[in-house]
Amino acid sequence: MKQTRSWGMLLLLVLIGLVAGGLLGSVLGRATSLAWLDSGLLASKPVLDMTPVVVDLYACKITFALAIYPNLLSVLGIIAAIAIWRKI
Repeated sequence: MKQTRSWGMLLLLVLIGLVAGGLLGSVLGRATSLAWLDSGLLASKPVLDMTPVVVDLYACKITFALAIYPNLLSVLGIIAAIAIWRKI
C-alpha cells in the first residue's frame, strides 16, 4: 500500500529544520574558535520583514507581524527537512 506524503508534515519538518538550523547557527556564531564564520556564513539576513498590523477590537487589541531572518544553517536545515520528507 502506497503512503501519500502530507503537506502538513512537510510544513512541520521545514519549521523544525528552520528553527534547528537557526539555533545551531546562533550557537556556532558565539563559539570563539568559529568567529570567522559569523561574518558571512552564520549572519542572519532579512528576507521578509512586514510592519505590524494592529486590530483594535475595543475589548482587546491583536497585533499581526511576520519577520524571517534566516542564516545559512537555517537554509541547510530546510533542505534537510525536504530531503527527509521525500524519503518518508
